[in-house]
Amino acid sequence: MARDYELTSAIETKDYLIKELKIYMQSLIDNSYSFKRFTLISPSMILDKKFSELWEYFIDNGDKLDHWYSQRFYYEYGTRCGYEMKALDIKPIISKGWIIRTDVDLIVLKDLQEKIKKLSPKYDIYLLPENRRFLGNRDFTIMKNLSKMANVKPFDWTVKSMEDKEEMYPIFQCGVQIIKAKLFEEIDLFKEWNYLNNLVEKFYGDFHSLELAWSLLCQKYDLKIGILSEYLNWNPITYWRDGDFPSQKLKNDAFLPENVVILHYHKPYWLKYFKDDKRIKSVLDKLDIEESWFDSSPY
Repeated sequence: MARDYELTSAIETKDYLIKELKIYMQSLIDNSYSFKRFTLISPSMILDKKFSELWEYFIDNGDKLDHWYSQRFYYEYGTRCGYEMKALDIKPIISKGWIIRTDVDLIVLKDLQEKIKKLSPKYDIYLLPENRRFLGNRDFTIMKNLSKMANVKPFDWTVKSMEDKEEMYPIFQCGVQIIKAKLFEEIDLFKEWNYLNNLVEKFYGDFHSLELAWSLLCQKYDLKIGILSEYLNWNPITYWRDGDFPSQKLKNDAFLPENVVILHYHKPYWLKYFKDDKRIKSVLDKLDIEESWFDSSPY
């Protein structure tokens, strides 16, 4: 089946990311993926000993994908998770269709193609609103001030946060972004995201700076935003938080709905709640993931 999308992700030299990426890649392989390209961007992947095990995994399994591509870079980002921006520093090999930029703490449970076919070309990008209104009732003031500093027109509409359904300024999660391929010919998305992120950090700090900068980018270029299906970026804490925020525990009876396409588990100990689900177990059983990893939290 012909695919009309590419996947791109970026990682840095941290051990937990290696495990996350192996799980992500195995879930793609298990779904018999045959996409145009998977772009993996990592700092000095081949030369860094931390990546030797991961590199061997690619050598053993890369031929199960149509095409995958690794790129090395050496730029250091001061912001938390700033390396993720580098995943947009690519030249798509498709001129039509969609580029899917993702984090790597994901498990893909179903073939994405049918979902991609249903995306409307009237939108430039599909995003999921933030889980919570993390700026509180200051979000409109803060974003209007940042918009003024960036010399862009603020949004004049609102979205609802995923967990508590509060009306808020349009701020979106960056874990899964589905971007029209042709935008990469019109905008240097990596350069713009990086520039606006630096602006946000200068005036506001690095708390969710990537998300705030992405809203500014959409404002600057008047991008038409479609709301992503929650099942394409399913966050367990949205539905199964045990107690009130900021509790990070999930309810003991948490389960994974059948409709979930991409599980964005975020933390190993959240994945632990679902690792006996047959869809998750089939992926994890193929990998050598020590039990202690599920009790860890890299954040």
